[in-house]
Amino acid sequence: MAFWWIIRFPILLASLINLVIFMRILKVILSKLRANQKGYPDYKLR
Repeated sequence: MAFWWIIRFPILLASLINLVIFMRILKVILSKLRANQKGYPDYKLR
């Protein structure tokens, strides 16, 4: 069973790291979208 972890552990670790990076990018994108909406509440009146 130890050889299974030798093969699977790097794959699981890379997937976990990619998920964390994706969540951080998504957080930045969503925060920028919210900032644009709050900055110009009267954009329809222009």
